[in-house]
Amino acid sequence: MFSPSAVRVAALKALLHAKYKMTDHGLVHCFLGIEIERVRPNRILHIHARAIQKLLAIYGLSSYNGNWIPQPTGSRLRKLDSDSDSAKALDSAGQRRYQSIVGSLMWLMRCTRPDLAFTVSMLSKFSAAPTTEHLAAASYVLRYLRITLGLAI
Repeated sequence: MFSPSAVRVAALKALLHAKYKMTDHGLVHCFLGIEIERVRPNRILHIHARAIQKLLAIYGLSSYNGNWIPQPTGSRLRKLDSDSDSAKALDSAGQRRYQSIVGSLMWLMRCTRPDLAFTVSMLSKFSAAPTTEHLAAASYVLRYLRITLGLAI
């Protein structure tokens, strides 16, 4: 619950307690895997990106250099074309990896990173039949997250 008035929050909590069986756990510290830190005297709210660091570690990109934009300028992802030599279809393990990366990016986008919306929507179109080109594009987005955390220069 959010309110500029602590009295209103207390009144709402009392109404909810009267109507429903519930417990008050106090201030939020973690919500949907996103860590929240409040500095009340300075009126500052920090949202920590440890979830992004975990994603980079899971996908083995912790030590890679970062990218400054979520997708390369002018990049165009396309379906697998039998005439194209540059992209090859992924095996089932590669397809699961791609889908996992896109799902993780989608979770981040919905929770804390709206700047990823366009890129994630483009990547998600190819979840049924991703290629090596699509997997490289998904990995590119993860490397972009490294830069936004200040982990790479």
